[in-house]
Amino acid sequence: MEKKITKKEEERATQIKTEFADVHTQIASIQEEMNLLNKKAEELIHSLELLRKEELNFLNSLNEKYGEGSLDPFKMIYKITENDERKEQING
Repeated sequence: MEKKITKKEEERATQIKTEFADVHTQIASIQEEMNLLNKKAEELIHSLELLRKEELNFLNSLNEKYGEGSLDPFKMIYKITENDERKEQING
């Protein structure tokens, strides 16, 4: 046995179907956006790792040139540790 639904019920069913499709489209769009953001995050992490290696190489070159110490990145001053300062004073 079949019954024809009313025009109002038909409109509501169509509206639900349309809203369902809209939500599904939004979810798919967000998932794609998340995939792109994850890929970008991976690229940035890789860049950060390369920069850390570059920083380490740079600091090692400063250690070789000036002796054991540390760089103040705000003042751009290389501070030699006390032991190396004494060696420099004795040798220099």
